[in-house]
Amino acid sequence: MDLRIARTARAVPTSAGTTLKVRGGRGALAVAIVALTGLSACGSDKSPTAEAATTTAAVAQEAPVPAGPTVNVSLSEKSDTAYVLAADQSTVKAGHVTFKVTDNGKKDHETVLLKLDGTTAFDKLAIDSSTNRVGEDSNVAETGDPDLTPGETRSFSADLTPGTYVLVCNIEKHYGLGMRSLLTVTP
Repeated sequence: MDLRIARTARAVPTSAGTTLKVRGGRGALAVAIVALTGLSACGSDKSPTAEAATTTAAVAQEAPVPAGPTVNVSLSEKSDTAYVLAADQSTVKAGHVTFKVTDNGKKDHETVLLKLDGTTAFDKLAIDSSTNRVGEDSNVAETGDPDLTPGETRSFSADLTPGTYVLVCNIEKHYGLGMRSLLTVTP
């Protein structure tokens, strides 16, 4: 049985040997546990498949995702010494923002959203000489692992507060080769 409570993010095994996918913090997990406890206490003559479908319909309706803009991001290489991370928007309003990232290049890439501290320009972040990457202490969201392969598209979302952000590809040397794009979030 595969129940989906809110938006899926992590799998939590249950005592019945099923997997519950939960995202949304401890509150969503508590609701899911209470729901499963109640469901496991009830017997049923239905087949496991029918019961899973009924349970999914009754208990696990997807939580609505807040509406907000989608920023399309393209990752590519112009040459061996010039890489490109291009976003179709440079300014968005604060709130829920989705980033749809496509690797249009010939190499693997990623996208990491960093919130800037207001003192360093988006194209002047310090590059660690041992890793050839920028620090990710201010990481807000990212495409995740594994890296995107050529032709692959992946999306991620974040609830953004007003401020200045930068989208970067933080694979070794890629930021230094130009894979960065400024994003301003307005109130």
